Amino acid sequence: MIGVLKGLIAIAVTGVSQASWSLFAFQITTKVIAIFFLGATTLAIHRKAKIGRWLCMVVVGFLLVVIIYRLFAFAKPVTSSAEATGQLAAIALVIYWFYAVGFSSKSRAFFVNPSWLTESNKQY
Repeated sequence: MIGVLKGLIAIAVTGVSQASWSLFAFQITTKVIAIFFLGATTLAIHRKAKIGRWLCMVVVGFLLVVIIYRLFAFAKPVTSSAEATGQLAAIALVIYWFYAVGFSSKSRAFFVNPSWLTESNKQY
């Protein structure tokens, strides 16, 4: 939030060009959308909604893409076998997490509509 305020003050004081203002607005918009998406995902998981499982898979898949992108975009020679093993283990664990969230029997059982939410199962 402080970074946003600093950016707004810099724009007001220096009179930044239209291109810089557009870039600033784009960055703020994408951050707000990301925060909204993560909030919606958290709420869906909390409510055990079926859509929560799919939203969580999107988040984990995005995490996997970011890990792989950072691995290749900032490529440097691997200096030890431990470093290579650690990178491969991290990717393997995120892939397993993707499977566990989306397709495991425990996940499917968790995201079933709970009986206490349905009208027909209420006992008076």
